[in-house]
Amino acid sequence: MRYDPNIGVFGMDVTVVIKRPGERICKRRIATRQIPTNHRVTVEDAIAFLNESYGVEVI
Repeated sequence: MRYDPNIGVFGMDVTVVIKRPGERICKRRIATRQIPTNHRVTVEDAIAFLNESYGVEVI
């Protein structure tokens, strides 16, 4: 959206949580386990996913 002096500053903050299937193993009560490092979502993975799937520019 381009800046319009008649409207003023207009913005939106968005919070997104990205998880892979199997995240529940660290939250469950019985037999809690840690998520392996190769299964965790990194910042670069999340940004690439948002760019490819939704065409979102992350700043």
